[in-house]
Amino acid sequence: PDGSLLQFYVRAAAAGAAAASVHPHWDTPFVHPWRVINANTSQAGVAEQATGHHAHHRTMLQHFFGSARAGEWVALALTCCGLLAFDSFVLQRGEDTKAYHLAMVAFWVAAACVYNLGVLLCSGEKVAADWLLGYMLDWMLSVDNTIFFHMVFRAFGTPRAQIHKALFVGVPLALTIRLLNYILIDSLMKFFGWLRVPFGLMLILSGINSALTDEGDADSAKETVLARGCEHVLGPLLAKGYDAGRRLLTWNEGRPRLTLLFLVVMVCELTDGFFQMDCITLKVHQIKNPYVAFSSSALAIFGARGMYFIIMDLVDTFCLLKFGLALILVFVGLEMVAGPALEL
Repeated sequence: PDGSLLQFYVRAAAAGAAAASVHPHWDTPFVHPWRVINANTSQAGVAEQATGHHAHHRTMLQHFFGSARAGEWVALALTCCGLLAFDSFVLQRGEDTKAYHLAMVAFWVAAACVYNLGVLLCSGEKVAADWLLGYMLDWMLSVDNTIFFHMVFRAFGTPRAQIHKALFVGVPLALTIRLLNYILIDSLMKFFGWLRVPFGLMLILSGINSALTDEGDADSAKETVLARGCEHVLGPLLAKGYDAGRRLLTWNEGRPRLTLLFLVVMVCELTDGFFQMDCITLKVHQIKNPYVAFSSSALAIFGARGMYFIIMDLVDTFCLLKFGLALILVFVGLEMVAGPALEL
């Protein structure tokens, strides 16, 4: 029996060594669930892996766009372009009322449902269920982004009549940033991880300031500290105040000048892309199809930004709701500063 047991251990050790030689990636850390690893690594593959991150990013790009047919990507692009055109020529010209805001959000949700129906007919129930899950995750995790938009608009003294354009004119940039986030999320998390602390501190201070400041005392565009700072840094490149025609770029004395609305759009989109990293990290682990994860985020952008007006209507109706929004800002800021120390 002792000899048989010894032979068993010898054979098991030999089998384990053989398996380790065939699967050299078993002992490497798992980083990205969409990373494609070939078990039968050839010498050419090993040489390509040694070239660095370029080969990995190229593989991720091929895997990302190869997750769906070309017609599905074209349908997504046409849908987003059509929704943006409808918003520019129809929705932005509507009345600034609570009923109109509810109807606008209902339209964005209905558009997402129609797209999800198309996914169901083309790819089946399982893919459609994953798409709906991704859409709901984006909505739930976009509340802090919406509140941060409110903070940016107050900091720049954005007129209420220009807020709608500020939210939706940057959607193409937001889609581009999220596309890069989905493809390069593992590298971006390492590179921008240090930004969590200053952004968290900024959210904490903004939450406290929002709770202590009356909404009716919001400064005009020329009086805000942030607007004056931008004018000092950019100098003649920045036009004074907002353009009456809600333009991002104006011409003065034959020279192009950026309006404050342009700065508002850039700040909103760049910070939105940063705050979406946590959401994207969660989605790529829950949804294995990159096309499903990204397309659900693309459609959720419209509805989540439409929710901004609903939240602001509630703030105007319930005077104590601003303290709840301030508490959310402080809570998110503390979570970003504490990082892994907090299990939330």
